[in-house]
Amino acid sequence: MYCSDPGHVEHSTRTLSDPKLLVGTTIQYSCSPGFVMQGGATITCYGREPGTPVWTSRLPHCMSEEFVSCDNPGLPDNGYQILSKRLYLPGETLTFVCYQGYELIGEMAIKCIIGNPSFWSGPLPLCQANRDCFGNHALEVAEATAGSPLHGGKVALAIFILVLLLSVLLGGAYVYVTR
Repeated sequence: MYCSDPGHVEHSTRTLSDPKLLVGTTIQYSCSPGFVMQGGATITCYGREPGTPVWTSRLPHCMSEEFVSCDNPGLPDNGYQILSKRLYLPGETLTFVCYQGYELIGEMAIKCIIGNPSFWSGPLPLCQANRDCFGNHALEVAEATAGSPLHGGKVALAIFILVLLLSVLLGGAYVYVTR
């Protein structure tokens, strides 16, 4: 009992668990660089009781990355992207951050969803001015610190701690996105 050869998939290589294509044989397809698989990568020959054995599913297709990728959606005003690039493959995520003094409205990260054509899981977020930073609160902070004894070394230490915290935050975001 064996299945007929299902054939090759253009722009791919295949690995057979048994060259005789007996019942139970699996074929694993892998797309060439620059191509993305649509469909299941593995098919298996299985036996039907009264009839000829068949493959568990249709052959996959290897589509050009450019055809199935999501284009970069652009930048929100007063914000930026972490790990920006021109094209994103289905399943990849794009993360947005607002500049200091702005708060993110919408999703911090959107995902490229495979389709024909592929699309983003949500709209581009907005970066809106944070009222606390630009309103009376900033004036109160300025007045409160005007008389405080933050001289030389204390100012440098405060700036160093702020830069260190920002570095840790961006490093954490980078590690999270690259996993």
